[in-house]
Amino acid sequence: MEKHIINLPSNRKIEFELIRKKVKNINLTVKPDMTISVSASLDTPIQTIIDYVKKKSSWIKSNVTHFTATKSENNISREYVGGETYKFMGNQYRLLVEYTTNQERVSIDNKYITLHVREKRKTTTRARLL
Repeated sequence: MEKHIINLPSNRKIEFELIRKKVKNINLTVKPDMTISVSASLDTPIQTIIDYVKKKSSWIKSNVTHFTATKSENNISREYVGGETYKFMGNQYRLLVEYTTNQERVSIDNKYITLHVREKRKTTTRARLL
């Protein structure tokens, strides 16, 4: 794996890791931790790869912006109590916690994710179920 930095106009830089492997195309990935990964075949010239990354710079920027915006949402401290909101399959749901003597489980409807739990104070169980 090789590290490369491309200097763009307006003093922007793109840092990416290059992985050489048996692929037909140049593959570009922006990961949620905002690292950029490029895979290309062994015989692809480095200048071709750099030109490709430069051409995709606006796409890279929009993905990094997206991951930056959603990062704060992923770092929210959860208590797993009724009223908290969670995203699932692109929809927002409100959490309900119900106590049961039966099997612990999760159910979902149009507005709510319902946790059916046995013990009131076990946040680890709630976290595992979610």
